[in-house]
Amino acid sequence: MLEVLARTPLRAWTDGFGLPPSELVALPSGGWAPVLFVGWSRAAIAQGSADWMSALIRAALTGRRPGATAEIEALRQLVRRADPGLGAPGAAPEAAGVPDAPPSIRDAVRVLRFRYTMLKELDDE
Repeated sequence: MLEVLARTPLRAWTDGFGLPPSELVALPSGGWAPVLFVGWSRAAIAQGSADWMSALIRAALTGRRPGATAEIEALRQLVRRADPGLGAPGAAPEAAGVPDAPPSIRDAVRVLRFRYTMLKELDDE
C-alpha cells in the first residue's frame, strides 16, 4: 500500500477531493493515518512537491504526532529534504531551509530544531 501511495501522483488526491494538501492531510483517517503519512511523504519527496512537504510537516507539528518508526523516519526525510543541513553538526538555526523553500517549510524546520534542542537539553539533565 505504501508503494501505491508513494507512486500515485499527488495531483490525483488534490484533484480528486478538490482540496489543497493542507486540508487533505488534516482529514480524519483513523488507523490509516500512519500509512497515509508515510506514503504521502514518500510521494512528496519523490515528486518534489513543496506544498505537500509543507502540509505534512505542519500536520506532524500541529496534529496527530507521528508515532510509528516509519512515520518518524518519513518526517525526518521530509525535514532533511526541506533543509538538507538539518542535523548537521554546527548547523545554524538561521540557515533553516534551502533558499527557494517556502516560508512555511523554513518555519516548520525552525520549530523542529527548537524542539530537538529542548529535548536534547532535557535528556542531558
